[in-house]
Parts: sequence; structure tokens; C-alpha cells
Amino acid sequence: MTVVVPSECIDAARTINEAVALFRGGVDSVRDFQPEELVRLLNELKDLDRQASELAQKCATEGEISTP
Repeated sequence: MTVVVPSECIDAARTINEAVALFRGGVDSVRDFQPEELVRLLNELKDLDRQASELAQKCATEGEISTP
């Protein structure tokens, strides 16, 4: 069996990992009450959400599994 994983799948996983790292930073900003940093993180998360959604859509439509 051969599994073909489009690069969009790998890119989506990396984008999600980046978003998780931002969440971790956001927790620190909330704890330390840094409103400007929170706004910056939320804006960046919004962009990452859009990117991850687009990549996940491509990943779902372009992958394939074939059996010999």
C-alpha cells in the first residue's frame, strides 16, 4: 500500500503546531496581563486559523491511498 501525503498536510500540521505555541504564549500574557501582546497573539492566531483551514482543505482533497 502506498500513501501519498500532499505537502499541504505537512504544512497544515506545522501551522497547527505554531498556533499551539502561540496559545502557550497567550497563557503567559493573560497571567501577566499584557493586553497589547494578547491583541497581537489573537491577530496572529486568526491568520493561522485561516491558513490551517485552507491547507487542511487541500490536504483532504489531494491525498490518495493506493494498493499494489
